[in-house]
Amino acid sequence: MALAVTTLLVGLSVAGRVAWSEFAAFVRAIWWALLVAAAFLVAAAAIRRRLRSGQPRRDPEITPISTGALVLVVPVVLVVGVGVTLWLYGMATTPPAPGQSSDAALRIDAIRTGLTVAVGTSGAFGLVLAFRRQQSTEITGRNQIVDTTERRITELYTKAVDQLGSEQAPVRLGGLYALERLAQNTPEQRQTIVDVICAYLRMPYRQRSASQNPFFPTDEGTEARHDDAALQERQVRLTAQEILLEHLIPDHWSVFWEGIDLNLRGAHLIDFGLPSCHVRSANFIGATFSGRSFFVRATFSGGAYLRAAIFSGDLADFGEATFSGQADFDGATYNGEAYFGEATFNGDADFREANFGGVAHFGGATFIGDAGFTEATFSGAASFTEATFIGIASFGKATLNGIASFGEATFSSDAYFGGATFRDNPFFVKSAFGGDARFRSATF
Repeated sequence: MALAVTTLLVGLSVAGRVAWSEFAAFVRAIWWALLVAAAFLVAAAAIRRRLRSGQPRRDPEITPISTGALVLVVPVVLVVGVGVTLWLYGMATTPPAPGQSSDAALRIDAIRTGLTVAVGTSGAFGLVLAFRRQQSTEITGRNQIVDTTERRITELYTKAVDQLGSEQAPVRLGGLYALERLAQNTPEQRQTIVDVICAYLRMPYRQRSASQNPFFPTDEGTEARHDDAALQERQVRLTAQEILLEHLIPDHWSVFWEGIDLNLRGAHLIDFGLPSCHVRSANFIGATFSGRSFFVRATFSGGAYLRAAIFSGDLADFGEATFSGQADFDGATYNGEAYFGEATFNGDADFREANFGGVAHFGGATFIGDAGFTEATFSGAASFTEATFIGIASFGKATLNGIASFGEATFSSDAYFGGATFRDNPFFVKSAFGGDARFRSATF
């Protein structure tokens, strides 16, 4: 319709300036030029859409043209064709100038031009229908590719998870490596796969008896079989931990899995660590860490929750770690040394009722939020040398059985030591207190 109106306007603008035969040829030329231009634009749009669809994605369905719109096309084409024909036919009744075509030839030419306009209008609408049909076909094809890909991913995922439930350790190992490969190829499935690996590590685990030689078992019967199964399960768990470690380190030889949340609540972890790893959040509430635990230079962009966690090894190393969110160590137990030297706590750091069995080293640590050590127990030496407390520092009712060193520590806000018990003389040499320093009811 728009093309027909454009043609009529152009015709009116030149009607008084050209002869009839020239005018009719001009109208036909303009009409076909506009039709070709419309076809070119439609083809260009289709090619652009195809080039932009580089990866499989599910496209929305095309809304069908309503029946009313289709019915309206017929009278529109008739009105345009008949109107243009009658208008041109009326102009053709003008007596021809000397040397021009006869009156009958002009009328035939007018009818031919009107019919051309009508056919062109119908062709434009047919072009739109063809474009929508091609678009629908391409969308359907892409959606089929997406469905096929998702179905294949689901099958691989299901098979790998089934392998994790096998009684044979080699089969479980194969399931872990299958999940790792699936996560490598499908980034959108990485968090789900990490959740599955974490769920496996949360399963109950019985360690081999410490009295048994790991290479030459002496017991026979059921107990010996149980010990052998425990050794195999240990290897499977170590592999699961290694997969997490390899893909959570930026700039590592493996592909980095960004923005991962770890849920290892209540898990039994063996020589576990995330050195130099970047995770979004980590849930280790009630987890048991057997052997040494290394979190050196680890970065937690979200919360790190280790409430009631048990570190049974001789070292839990969080040196230079960065906690961007809350760091919850309430009620955690450290049987060996706890090292938080030069760690940065951007949020609140909670160590209330924590039990430090060995040396607790917080030298050079920075506490930007509040630092809570209320009712914490330090069985060995506690070092906060050169530590910086930007927020409130609370050591109320804490028990410090060993040497407590706060030398050159900076307390920018209030520091509470009320009710604390110092079994040995504490050191506050060159400490700086920007707020109140309260030692009411403290015992030295």
